[in-house]
Amino acid sequence: MTSKSIPAREVFAQLPEEERLAGEALGRAAVEAYTLRQVRDAVSLTQAEVAKAARTSQDQVSRTERREDLMVSSLEKHIAALGGKLKMLVEIPGRTPITLSLKGGRPVNATPAEHVRKTASA
Repeated sequence: MTSKSIPAREVFAQLPEEERLAGEALGRAAVEAYTLRQVRDAVSLTQAEVAKAARTSQDQVSRTERREDLMVSSLEKHIAALGGKLKMLVEIPGRTPITLSLKGGRPVNATPAEHVRKTASA
């Protein structure tokens, strides 16, 4: 006797919405998260080529790819050597994601509340 298989979408459709959404988020995160080595492989560059573009050694590129904790400036330099641009996104539950400036200093864009205060005092 064989049992009939049930399509995954039907199983997921029966889950409570909160569980289904949490599962979907975890699945997206697993697919969207790449290591530096995977990014380098995706753009078909060797460590030596990245090292040359970053003006560093192949050994340093290897160490950077293996590290779990990097300075933002080091990561930005590495991504630039891959031909990309680093952007950081802040995700706070219940709020719209915010792109974080990597340059520090004064805010690039004023919030709507700041804009109202500035125009009211002018």
